[in-house]
Amino acid sequence: MVAAHFESTVPRWEEFYTDRRPSVYATIYKARLDVALARVDELGLAHGSRCLDVGCGPGIASVALAQRGFHVDAIDIVAGQLARTRGRAVEAQVGERVATSIGDVHELEFPDGAFELVFVIGVLEWLKDPGEALRQVARVLKPGGYAVVSVDNKWALRNILDPFMHQPFRGMRRGAGKFLGWSGLWRRSQPKPRDRAYSIRRFDRLVADTGLAKVNGATLGFGPFPFLDLELPRSLGLPLHHALQHLADRNHPLLRSAGLVYLSVGRKGREPSVSASAR
Repeated sequence: MVAAHFESTVPRWEEFYTDRRPSVYATIYKARLDVALARVDELGLAHGSRCLDVGCGPGIASVALAQRGFHVDAIDIVAGQLARTRGRAVEAQVGERVATSIGDVHELEFPDGAFELVFVIGVLEWLKDPGEALRQVARVLKPGGYAVVSVDNKWALRNILDPFMHQPFRGMRRGAGKFLGWSGLWRRSQPKPRDRAYSIRRFDRLVADTGLAKVNGATLGFGPFPFLDLELPRSLGLPLHHALQHLADRNHPLLRSAGLVYLSVGRKGREPSVSASAR
C-alpha cells in the first residue's frame, strides 16, 4: 500500500517544496529539510564523502547534498521519483554526483560500512516497524559515520490539543466513519497507509538499540491545528506556527519537545582497535 500511495502522489511531494504560497504542512516539511541539511553542515564531513539518501522523493535533498560536495546514492521505492531526481540533478549540474536506484530501507543493497552519512527524512513514520530499517541504516554506515533521521512526534502540540487523537474519541471516530460508509452518507476516499508517530524517548531507544549514539535531537513544526476535521486557515495557521517555533527555538520548556517532527542525529561508534597483546 505504501508504494501505491506514493506512486499516485508523485507530483504532490514536489509541490510541497516548490509552492510559492505553501500551506502550513508544506512550510513544516520545508523547515524539516532545511534543519536536517543544517545538521549535516554542522558535522563537517569531508568533501567527496559518500551519502545515502533514503526515500529521496523528487530529489530535492539529494541535489542539495550533492551541491555540498557529497557523492549521493539516492534510493526510493517509486521509479517516478527517481526520474525526477535524475532530472533535477542534471538541471543543477550535479548529475555526476547523484546515482539513483530502486531501494527498500528494510533491505539496503549496499555493503557494510559504505557511507559516511545516511539521510532518512520523511520515511520512518510510514513503516510498521522502523527497527529493522534503523538496523540497516547502522549497518551501511562506516564507524564514526552519521545518520540524520526524522519521525513524527507522538506528543506534538497539535496531537495533544486534538481530542480525536485520544481514546475513547479515536474509537468513536472510527465507528462513526464505518457507520457513514455503511449508510452511504459518506464515500470513503482512496485508502492510504497509516503514518505512525513515536515519543522522543521511544524513538531514541530504537536508535540506540542499533548502536548509534545520539548527537543531538530537536522537534520542529506547529500545526496545522485540526478540530472536527477542520483546520485553521493559512492566514492564521502560518503566523501561529512561526510564533510557536520561535518560542521553541528559544528553548521554551513547554514547546521545545512539542513540535510535529522529531529530528535526530546519531553517530556510529568506532570499532575498537586490536591491542598488541591480543594479536
